[in-house]
Amino acid sequence: MAQATMFGPPKFKYLANIVTFQNPDAAKGAVKELKMEFRGARYTKRLRIARAVRLAANRAEASSKRKNLSGKEIVEYRQISNIYDEAATWMFEEL
Repeated sequence: MAQATMFGPPKFKYLANIVTFQNPDAAKGAVKELKMEFRGARYTKRLRIARAVRLAANRAEASSKRKNLSGKEIVEYRQISNIYDEAATWMFEEL
């Protein structure tokens, strides 16, 4: 049986189009858009969005541990991870 990976293809394309790892400012904009989507959604969609944001935080954290990144890139990935993690924590509290 194959092991699941967090870097596989997205389940929901519309969420994948919003989430970004380009830089911390872009991640803040994505979180703002995801929070707007979250506020107007019903429970099932809220849960889906919260899980996608948690996955984004985990992916950014895992990416920050890569050995072939510069110091600046590592710092940026950690900042992005913190941004998505704070948003996910807020979303799961709002559920």
